[in-house]
Amino acid sequence: MRYTLSLTRAYAIVPITSVVAAALFLFAPLAIAIELNDVTEAVAEHERALQRVSFTMRIEGSRPTGDDSGEMFDFVHTQHVISEFGGRLLVELSGPKLKTLNGVRKEIETMAKGTYDGTEARFEFGFEKPLEVLEGVIDRNRNSIPFDIDPLEILTHRDHKPVSTILQTPGCSIVTPETYDGYDVIVIETAVAEREQNFKGRFYIAPKLGFYVVRKATLIQFPMHDWIEFNKVECADFIEVEPGIWLPQRAIIESTVPTEENARENTQPPLAWRFKVSNSDWVLNPEVSDTTFKMSFSDGIFVEDKIAGTTFRQAAITDEAVTRQVASPHPPQAESRDTFIVANLIVVGVLAVGFSIYWLKFR
Repeated sequence: MRYTLSLTRAYAIVPITSVVAAALFLFAPLAIAIELNDVTEAVAEHERALQRVSFTMRIEGSRPTGDDSGEMFDFVHTQHVISEFGGRLLVELSGPKLKTLNGVRKEIETMAKGTYDGTEARFEFGFEKPLEVLEGVIDRNRNSIPFDIDPLEILTHRDHKPVSTILQTPGCSIVTPETYDGYDVIVIETAVAEREQNFKGRFYIAPKLGFYVVRKATLIQFPMHDWIEFNKVECADFIEVEPGIWLPQRAIIESTVPTEENARENTQPPLAWRFKVSNSDWVLNPEVSDTTFKMSFSDGIFVEDKIAGTTFRQAAITDEAVTRQVASPHPPQAESRDTFIVANLIVVGVLAVGFSIYWLKFR
């Protein structure tokens, strides 16, 4: 028996795809009934449904301290985002961060805000108590924005590429079906990238969740050893925000640093970082304008413009200053005109004195 996928809408394909997933799981010979192209198109359709998403991410993270101790430190950040599939982004981040000062580590409050409008990234950040903005940056690179997690990596992307695009690369194949977090999933692996160590990607796709890619992993293989999974994104606790559109309320993003010794001795590689994410306040396709993705810098801060190769100080033009100018009996235009008249009178006076001296000397 051959099962085919209807790709009309995610909610329309749930009944038949659940049967397909069960068949794949129970009857391995029927795996050919699902074509890679069908799965890829279903994933792409799900991506098209997530053209713009607004949500809040509470991130509990573990990172190296950055010194020679080799210790990890924990932090909690809250990151509100409006993220577009095409790349435009608004992100506002706040929370404690570790800072080393004179050899003493302490937690301090931090903040960051950034936007990307498709061509230009802008962000500013600050810390200390009282919390104040210290510096701004303009760059072409979207990834220069100092977010903890790119929201697209949870939603639709892997390593800054849409998953559907990755699945279209030569060498991708459907492998043994599995169960993940209680869901039957279709597992697809990329072709092996053969280098000094081999690499491949693995994707777990849940038809019952509208073909959401619930798990993404990267694996490494040292010569003559088994594969080691060293980087993963796992999503769980899904809610249906619209008919057929499922989004995760929890995610874990983790990376390790495997060595050949880990492969040889089958030991756990050391942790590079781990983020536990709680997602909330989902809004699908919120209304925005172009100004949503073009932030203005805080007054008085220094901004490094990496595109122009210059640094400038943001003018301190505030609403209060504008109000004072409007209410003033001598608005800026009048002051400029008076200054111009005075300057001209001074010039005329100097010329008159000079002419008088010349006339008295040479008459």
